[in-house]
Amino acid sequence: MDEWRFDTSIISWATQCVLYDGSPVPITRPQNVPGQTGHVLYRGSAPVFVTGKLSDVERLDEAAAVNPVTGQPNDAEASVVRRRLKVYPFRTRIPKPEPQVPYCGHCFAELVCQYGTPLVHQAA
Repeated sequence: MDEWRFDTSIISWATQCVLYDGSPVPITRPQNVPGQTGHVLYRGSAPVFVTGKLSDVERLDEAAAVNPVTGQPNDAEASVVRRRLKVYPFRTRIPKPEPQVPYCGHCFAELVCQYGTPLVHQAA
């Protein structure tokens, strides 16, 4: 997932917890696709890699932090989500490497046209 936001505006904390620990997750199907309605249960077993802004992770850390007065997390569900994550912060910008293979649009198009198989759309 790219440019992920750790908040509940799209996916609830409870669903994020289930997703991050590898349990089955209910996914709502689009209602405008003929023959597909309701939900499907995603049972993926691949690791979840997420990229996002460090400031979003820092906000999650604040929500998950223990309140010294109560001894409890500021947000219990955010705390459960945070415990499921391994965060690797990148604080130094890495320069874009120089291209190592020269690119030629004409040669690429010729390669695709010569060896590629066109995808033909079949009318339903």
